Amino acid sequence: MYLARFGLEHFFRFAKQRLGLRCAKSPTLQACETWTWLVALAYTQLMLVRTLVQAAPRPWDKAPRDPQQPLSAGQVQRAWPIFSLSLGTPASAPRPSGKAPGRATGFQPKPREKRPVVSKPSKRTVAASA
Repeated sequence: MYLARFGLEHFFRFAKQRLGLRCAKSPTLQACETWTWLVALAYTQLMLVRTLVQAAPRPWDKAPRDPQQPLSAGQVQRAWPIFSLSLGTPASAPRPSGKAPGRATGFQPKPREKRPVVSKPSKRTVAASA
């Protein structure tokens, strides 16, 4: 029983400190639930990708880590930016920018339809009809 609690405690600590679990300040319960599920999904993604990323030790880390031991969620989060650069992107290259071509030569738009002017009734008219 304690082993399951140990994992849950570490999840909630990591989710609150590093994934922004407490950042949901919405007055609606549905928005808070959605945010909680998004944080849980982000944590799950970190756990799924931990076999693919290479550890990125910080300069002040003392001992080299054991390669047999899986990375923690914090280590995966630190190594993610380097790994994500190798993934590529599904987006196409941006189109070149510049001056828009504008309307075709000789194009004459039709004039707008005329509408009657609607004005607010004066106070005298409103008072007289009441």
